[in-house]
Amino acid sequence: MRLDLLHVARTLRRSPASAAAAILTLSLTLGAGASIFAVVDDVLLTPPPFANPAALFTIGEIPIDDLASAPRVVSYATFQAWQERAGSLAALEAFDGTNLTLTELGAAVRLSANDVTPGFLTLLGVAPALGRTFDRDDVGQPVA
Repeated sequence: MRLDLLHVARTLRRSPASAAAAILTLSLTLGAGASIFAVVDDVLLTPPPFANPAALFTIGEIPIDDLASAPRVVSYATFQAWQERAGSLAALEAFDGTNLTLTELGAAVRLSANDVTPGFLTLLGVAPALGRTFDRDDVGQPVA
């Protein structure tokens, strides 16, 4: 084994370009492999950070005249009607994605945001990193 290592060292000294190519190739392949594993681990292997992910699902409306279409987002009035009649569900909460533009701090910055109902974070079993979550009494109140 020792003789093999000495032979490799002598060969690399004689042709530094080959050594650099080998080191670069190994670095790139190991880095790419580690990056791919990190993505696969985060997306496929790690369970979602929710209290009971198997019990969560999304619902929407499908038009009668287009039953092959994907479920569509419902209006807030429809959601409230469903919430009043959701006897077989433990909880029914809503979210709606939107885009905002922040202009207060100089250059305009585009932000992605979600409107959520008061029980949404509780349903997911998550807590805010700072401060508190909001409840039904906070809806419609002025905020700072």
